[in-house]
Amino acid sequence: MSNIGMAGQGQNAQNPNGGIWQGTEGPNVFTFQNSAGTGIILIIWSVQGSADYEASFMNARPPQISLSIANGQSVSISIANSVSGGWAGLYDDQTTLSEWGQINNTWGEFTTGSSATVDVSREINMSGHPMHIELDSGCISDLETCVFQCKDGSNTCWEAGTYELANCVPAEEGGQPGAANGSNYGQPSGGCQGFENGGHINVTFSSLGG
Repeated sequence: MSNIGMAGQGQNAQNPNGGIWQGTEGPNVFTFQNSAGTGIILIIWSVQGSADYEASFMNARPPQISLSIANGQSVSISIANSVSGGWAGLYDDQTTLSEWGQINNTWGEFTTGSSATVDVSREINMSGHPMHIELDSGCISDLETCVFQCKDGSNTCWEAGTYELANCVPAEEGGQPGAANGSNYGQPSGGCQGFENGGHINVTFSSLGG
């Protein structure tokens, strides 16, 4: 981690702390499975307030979680309600930080509590590793479904109007249960919902060839 310029190790709390910690005691349990054929370090960060624009910049702030997951293994992480943030995988000797200091790979994003939502984001790196998120309700977000992606063939995007939420069609419109799409300040918003104030989320990391 230090070799790629990260600010430090994760806090890796092992007991309930009102935020993010290891174990299954929390209202929201995220299980991360490594099916990538190589070792992965799971990185999770959290947003501290609505005006926190530094949370995902790993060169500026240590993450909440930094845990190694061997191939074929999984870890469970508890997240309290009313927490927002994201995660990504550092694949052995493959993943770096972007020039701005964010993890240059596919991200997962989350908000828990009354507006609970998860999604896959490809905005940092459209060529990143596959990720599959599935809720107990059956809602799926991956590289093709309920995914934030760049428009116009760009490989990275962040400015207003340069990205979209793709293939996230609600059940009432012929899509999948829990899928939601809308707009926030004129920009696309949504993802997989259906775990208000508590639920189980399964996340699988895969290889680019698998």
